[in-house]
Amino acid sequence: YSNWVNLSNTAANLMGVKENIKSIPYPVLKFVSYFMHTYAKITGTKASITPQVVELVGRGEANFNTHLKTKAQKDIGYDCDNQSIETMVKSCLDWMKIEVISGK
Repeated sequence: YSNWVNLSNTAANLMGVKENIKSIPYPVLKFVSYFMHTYAKITGTKASITPQVVELVGRGEANFNTHLKTKAQKDIGYDCDNQSIETMVKSCLDWMKIEVISGK
């Protein structure tokens, strides 16, 4: 398993983006998410970060990873246990280039 910062940096490197993504402390992000959620309610816009998303990628990370691993294995037979993070991210990016970006 990996964390979101490592995953994001790996994806950025594989795409040739020279960004060094940093992690925001969980309590700060949680506070910001409540502020953004409240602001969105007042202005009638959509919040880009919600408390639910912060919970999902923050403290709920282990359950989220287990769910995705099980889904990948069940739905498409992808073996997450014997792959490096770089291999899995590259596989995902290659799929996105074919399926998503090209519109096939």
